Amino acid sequence: MIRVLVVDNFAPMRKTLIEVLQTYPDFEVVGEGNQGLEAWELAHTKRPDVILMDVHMPVCGGVEATRMVKQAYPEMIVIGLTADEDPLAEPAMRKAGADAFVLKGAVAEHLELEILKAIAKHRSR
Repeated sequence: MIRVLVVDNFAPMRKTLIEVLQTYPDFEVVGEGNQGLEAWELAHTKRPDVILMDVHMPVCGGVEATRMVKQAYPEMIVIGLTADEDPLAEPAMRKAGADAFVLKGAVAEHLELEILKAIAKHRSR
């Protein structure tokens, strides 16, 4: 099983992500959070394989949370998520250590593939 943590400040989006993940038999949602500090705490307590991390969140955004998680747990895979096409979002997330990046509008079609590609890439390092 691939253990996934979902972190997004917009509750309906979290619900959608969880529903999409639940359609795949190899994924298990181990927790959900609504901001970056919660992502950090849940990464520590739940030890997911993959974190789906929203870029824009209050208190502690996805870029800073990704940096914190990857510094402490480089084996965890972080996939950045954003609803807008901000040209700076993906480079900022990648610089912070994100392994992949997905636009929320493409989640239903691409989420499983992006997670599996990120895992394969991470393991080949």
